[in-house]
Amino acid sequence: MMITELKTSFKRREIKYFITAQQQQELLEFMSHRISEDKWGKSIIQSLYFDTPSNLLIRTSLEHPLYKEKFRMRCYGLMTNNSKIFAEIKKKYKSIVYKRRIVLNKAQADDFYINGPPNGSSVTEKEISFFFKKYDNLKSRVLIQCEREAYFDKVDCGLRFTFDHNIL
Repeated sequence: MMITELKTSFKRREIKYFITAQQQQELLEFMSHRISEDKWGKSIIQSLYFDTPSNLLIRTSLEHPLYKEKFRMRCYGLMTNNSKIFAEIKKKYKSIVYKRRIVLNKAQADDFYINGPPNGSSVTEKEISFFFKKYDNLKSRVLIQCEREAYFDKVDCGLRFTFDHNIL
């Protein structure tokens, strides 16, 4: 079902901080010689998170366990008929994030939303189907939208910096 060759598997460390606009400006000035805007640049991100009727996934996450997982559908930019929508499982173990995703077009994402995950043959499609069976009755629970600025380090291209604003 994948419709593009975008990266579909990640393993990385994520560290998140709350900072002020002033701190962001100072940080960007300090790093200006070694960072560049990444391919997403300044964009709007829409993330639709799924959970059980008892909100098991978010309740577990709030307990800060060594291992946690979640499922979301994410779109970079406002969703249109030409958008790429990422259906992804995000797992975190000891501060290391593992993300596996499939890339859908709008029609495929709509079908997924209404009928559940595809019965595809890829490893990730099977993993998503298993996730939906493991957590019975997963439904969309919350939509989060934000404006994001994304940068990468010119020296270490695996190092990214993102700043989220206007979180709704």
